[in-house]
Amino acid sequence: MGKFWLDEALECRACEEGIRTKWITCPVLCCNLEKKRRDGNNALDARLAYYAKFPSLYIDEFSTVKSQDDYLIQKFLDKQCQKRQSTIVCCKSPLENWTELFAI
Repeated sequence: MGKFWLDEALECRACEEGIRTKWITCPVLCCNLEKKRRDGNNALDARLAYYAKFPSLYIDEFSTVKSQDDYLIQKFLDKQCQKRQSTIVCCKSPLENWTELFAI
C-alpha cells in the first residue's frame, strides 16, 4: 500500500463525514507562501488563515522541495497547530531523515 493511496483514502473518508478538506503538493504550497510573503505580511497572514480554515489538510511531496525560508514552513505548520487543524504530511523520505525535513 502506497502513501498516496492512504492519503487519498483518509481524504475521501473525511469528505464522506462532511469534513472540509484540502489537498496540495508542497512545491505548490511553498511557491504560494513565498509569493504571499513577498506581497507583504497582510497577504501572507491572509493565506495562512485560508489554509487554517480547512479542518483536514493534506500535503504531498513534502521532501521534494526546499523552501528558501524554512521559517516560512514552520510558521505555516505553527498556524495549523494553533488552529488545531489536522495536517497530514506525505513524503518519500525515510523516517530517519525527517529531522532534516523539520530542522527548525
